[in-house]
Amino acid sequence: MDRSFLKNNQQFLDYLNHENNIEATKEERFKRKRKTIEALTKYNDLKVAEVDSQYFGWIPNSWLERGLSSQAYGLLVLIVIHSAPVPYYQKQIAVIGNLAIRRLLGLNNANRKGKIDDLLYELELSEIIVVHDNFIELNREGTSNYQGTGFTKVYASTVKKILEHMQGMKVLNVLASYLALRSTIFENRTSGNLPVTMGSLQAWASGKVSLSPRVHSDSLKWLREHDILAWVEAIRNNAKHNSCFYYSELWDAESIMYEVLASLSSRILRLAS
Repeated sequence: MDRSFLKNNQQFLDYLNHENNIEATKEERFKRKRKTIEALTKYNDLKVAEVDSQYFGWIPNSWLERGLSSQAYGLLVLIVIHSAPVPYYQKQIAVIGNLAIRRLLGLNNANRKGKIDDLLYELELSEIIVVHDNFIELNREGTSNYQGTGFTKVYASTVKKILEHMQGMKVLNVLASYLALRSTIFENRTSGNLPVTMGSLQAWASGKVSLSPRVHSDSLKWLREHDILAWVEAIRNNAKHNSCFYYSELWDAESIMYEVLASLSSRILRLAS
């Protein structure tokens, strides 16, 4: 989506027509329109690898009802990213263990081995994994077996970016927050798969991975500040004028623009200044 596209888009023209009729000075209207155009075109020059949308891990949504600790959910994200289907084997395995996990997290202190073992044991007690000497077995079937309750995708490119910007055990909470955000997306189409974070939805999502809304909010802020995800902030046109954020994977950034444009046209929201 670029500026030339906006000039010929009826939804954008409807938005401009509305802005031209609001009670505000010409300068104020100009600033609002400029801010909107900047937000709608902020990812025009984004370059992403073609494979970024192709490599992902997945977690049955029923596992998000097991009441695990947030760090266990974060570790689960790492495990499923390193898993793959194995021929002649009904379940799946992750070729990863305690040492590899500590290296991914940048944990040089050997005493963290016990903490990782505790988290693996927590996942094992919940019958999510079975830890073997050289691999971890995931207790799940193929995705077709979860059509009723569904499953959540987490993308390798996003996990990689998180690990590039943060090290240590605190990474696990950020990964859990990413999982919570992804769990609000229903991927039954190729675009427009956008989670929107507001008060009640944020509390509901964070609770699924045992994070407080505050910690979840701080993690999402960190993801925005480090350009891990594509995002746009907006103000809802309601009595409270509360803010919300639209998110997507970087490779799907264009979907935010179409969704926000539709909401602008229908006066559901305006963009934050």
